[in-house]
Formats: sequence, structure tokens, C-alpha cells
Amino acid sequence: MNNVTFAVLLLAFLSVCWITICTIFDAQKYCTKRKYLKNGVETGYAAKPPTPLFGYEATHENVILTHEEFTVQVSQIIVNKNGIFLIVDKTRSGHIIGREDDEKWEQVRSGASGDIIKKTMKNPIREVKFQIYLLSRKLKELDCGVWIQGIIVFSHPRVSLEVTTSEIPVIKKDQLYDYIATYRPRRPIDPGRLKKINDWLVDMHRQPLENEPMRIFAVTKEVANKFGYEVPYAFKKDSPILLTKDHELYLSVIVEGSTCQLVTYRAFEEEVRRYIVTWVNKMGFPLALRFTKTIQQYIELDAADRETEITIREGDKELRYWGSGRYGSFKIKLQTISKEKTSA
Repeated sequence: MNNVTFAVLLLAFLSVCWITICTIFDAQKYCTKRKYLKNGVETGYAAKPPTPLFGYEATHENVILTHEEFTVQVSQIIVNKNGIFLIVDKTRSGHIIGREDDEKWEQVRSGASGDIIKKTMKNPIREVKFQIYLLSRKLKELDCGVWIQGIIVFSHPRVSLEVTTSEIPVIKKDQLYDYIATYRPRRPIDPGRLKKINDWLVDMHRQPLENEPMRIFAVTKEVANKFGYEVPYAFKKDSPILLTKDHELYLSVIVEGSTCQLVTYRAFEEEVRRYIVTWVNKMGFPLALRFTKTIQQYIELDAADRETEITIREGDKELRYWGSGRYGSFKIKLQTISKEKTSA
């Protein structure tokens, strides 16, 4: 083999090696991105060991934060070498219009028949800032005071944004990875402090969640978003959860431990009745089908007849509902019955 042939073979071998290394690099980057955006959302958190490319990184989902009488559920908290990122997820579709100081943002979308539907939503920047405040208080208790960057993410695939903000970015889901990857922290963050924060979040996930009032609040808020009702940013102990639209009260949910009671004076509206049935389903009560068949008939009864309380029980779940005599008034109470009472 002459020198020219050897040189050509060596060059070809090095070229193949280079192409293979680049392919592996790109694949690793793609897989890491998918894990970061997908698996963390699905599993709650997906902590990965430090790598030369991305450094320390972990995603925590549905984090419950409590400070004094307020409790919130944070969509995601991401611990990254570039910082701590608090993410509020919004599922609205259509065209979103708003500015940082606006009290309300506007949602414009096409209806099933092609007509234009316009709705309003609370400015989510205020929600993010309140959650940042609660998280910062908890981190100070850990002696880990660091800058927390809030992000609002619209996750619906059919959404466009016309939003002007300065401190809190408002982006679509597919922009989240690039934003965090290129984010530059105000000051370097000590890796030991990052690990301490992440360990604290992991421990919170491992502990059994016995915060039933917060679960009720989360379900109420989730269903309210689908129906266009507004709810408070946080759950406040001993205060009812008010569901409003255009500053008018439609429903309220009163939480007492593991028991909750829904009250409305607009039960004659079909949308309110649909909310109630959906809410019962989401609360995990397997009574909604039987309840759906009777609620319409019940509302149509004379006021005097609607004062009679009706109880539906199945297993350890009990649903009670009644009216007060004023047309449209309706109350429903959900509770889980102890085994002793069930057997009795």
C-alpha cells in the first residue's frame, strides 16, 4: 500500500468518525430536549445527572406551595444551571392579545360554525408574580435566596400571541427549551445551592399529598378554565372559591376539610349545570351519570318541591343536593364517608 492510498483511507476513516460523532451529538441534543419538554410534564419531574452539554437540570410538575394562609399549585418548576424557572401553563387557543399592565387579556378564536368568538381572561402575569413571591419565601427558609424567572407558556397547538411584556416572557410551548437554553442568569448560581433546591422539591414529591382542600381547588380551577370562569390565583384557607365571569358571580365552592359544597343562584343556565356535572366527574365521584339524569328535572320542579334534599350514595361516595326555594338556587355537597358509616 503506497502512501497516497493510505492517506486516502485514513481521511475517509476520519470523515466517517466525524460524521458519527456529529450524529450522536445531535441525537443527544434532540433526546434531551424531548425529555425536558415531554417526560418532565408527564412524570412530574425528570431529574438528569450533570452532563458536559446541559449541566444540572430537573423538572418538577404541579408543585404545591403554602405560605401563611395561601396555597398555590405551580404548573412547573425547572432547576437548571441557568437558574430557577417558574412556569405557569395556559391552555387557551386562538389569538391572545394583551399587555403587561392590562387587567384583562383578550382571546379571539373561530367557533365551530366559523363565527368569531371573543372572550377575556385574567392577566396571567399577576398570577406568575404571586407564585414567584410564595416560592421565594420558601427558598429563603432554605437559605437559598436566588432569582426566580417566571415564564407563561401557552401550550395549545393552535395559539398565536400578540402580547407585550418586559419582565415575564409569554411564549408558546415549543419555544420553552430554547428560551431556557439561551437564558443568562443575573449572577452565577452555586451548584450546591441548586442541588439543595432540587432535593427539597424531590422530597416534596415523595411525601404523600394529603392536602385535600388544594386538590379541590385545583379541580375547580381546571374545570373553570374550560368554561371561561375566573377563579382566584391562590386557595385561601377558610375562604370560598368564587367563580366569576365579567365581574359577576356564577358559582362558589366552600371547602371544609375533605368535604366541599358548591353553591349557585344561576342553576337555570345550561352552562352552569354543565359545569356542575363536569366538576362532579373531575372530583372523582362515580355518580355523575345518575346525577345528570336528575339535575334537569330537579331544577324544573316548583320551588317548594326543590327544598327537599336528595342523596345519592355509591360505595364511600355521597352526593347531596337541594334548593332553597328561590328559583335558580342550587347547592350540592360531596363527601367521602368513613367505612363505619358505609357499613351501617
